[in-house]
Amino acid sequence: MVHGSWDILKRNGSAVDAAIAALLCVSLVNAQSMGIGGGGVFTIWDASTGKVETINARETAPMDASEKMFGKDPKKAKPGLFIAVPGELRGYELAHKRHGRLKWKELFEPSIKLAREGFKIDKPLAKAINETSDTILTNAALCEVFCGSHNKTLLKEKDTIRFLKLADTYEKIAEQGPDAFYDGSLTQDILDDIKAAGGIVTREDLKNYKPVLNESAINFTVGNYIFRAPDAPFGGPVLALILNILKGYNISSSSVSTTENKTLTYHRMIEAFRFANVQKGKRPLSSMCPTIILDKHSKVKMVVGGAGGTNITTSVAQVILNYLFFDYDMQKALEEPKVQITINEANVDERFEKPPKLRLYVCVPLLPYAVLFEFRCEAALLTIEWSTPQERRV
Repeated sequence: MVHGSWDILKRNGSAVDAAIAALLCVSLVNAQSMGIGGGGVFTIWDASTGKVETINARETAPMDASEKMFGKDPKKAKPGLFIAVPGELRGYELAHKRHGRLKWKELFEPSIKLAREGFKIDKPLAKAINETSDTILTNAALCEVFCGSHNKTLLKEKDTIRFLKLADTYEKIAEQGPDAFYDGSLTQDILDDIKAAGGIVTREDLKNYKPVLNESAINFTVGNYIFRAPDAPFGGPVLALILNILKGYNISSSSVSTTENKTLTYHRMIEAFRFANVQKGKRPLSSMCPTIILDKHSKVKMVVGGAGGTNITTSVAQVILNYLFFDYDMQKALEEPKVQITINEANVDERFEKPPKLRLYVCVPLLPYAVLFEFRCEAALLTIEWSTPQERRV
């Protein structure tokens, strides 16, 4: 993934060109988390102007959708009813039109090559394959990708996987543009697949989809750092609230220097996470919060984002705290055990050192009860320290 993006930059591509190329690759290596049938959000900083914009390319509900379509028990509804109108490619298109330098089709070249040649399955994808084994083994199209040459045998970690049909799809989109997906050569096949699954997305839904450009991203300061993140309905406001609450405690490396300090600091973090989600069960419509962090000279210090559903914002907050305020190196900042909350539980990674973990169990009095168990955010977190580009995954 990194090599493909680096190749785009070496060809004089823009950062947005490289990001799109990387996302297309991630759709392969992290197929369980994202893909061109989904949606996303861009946070883009223009170094020449200092302006930041966001592009909301999240999925939208079909025009035929209604509150009653799932019946009394959504768990018994047809899976296809949960399929929304994809926004991913239209988001890429808008970002590329505004900030791209290379030709559209060049951005697909690394991913097409990777999809055809194949790559080794990593732990998160292997876990997802195993957890959805029943679905895969009863679906010929899925088994064609995720089963070995001896059919009915699931691929496992370190096996080689190829996405040959997706490579064909990428080639058409590369040559014909996103219109191939939304109102062109691929559209009918997409609609047929959705209908076969019980979905209600129509040709008009696809044809009329448009991403939303917002040229006023959230801007807030914590310590010597300026944060730029997407506004609601994304996780930016929640991230801002968490960090602003913790700012009042003058967090620094000394905050985690002893068992007592670390226990107190994590107690405060748990409470900040809790207040950031103050209404029972309420979450942002999307927890995604790709964030650009500038230093006091307005130079990029850190770029961070993540995958992992409702745990994204709090995971991103902890990586930021670890790296910028606790002075951990990048590797440790990403791999440090994390805490998360649900409505009335504090969930602590089992790798968390025992003394703070046990003390946290005692000193979280504002929660009805605390349950400590393993939490690992195995989804990708891409973090770049501008002077030495690198990729780390946790």
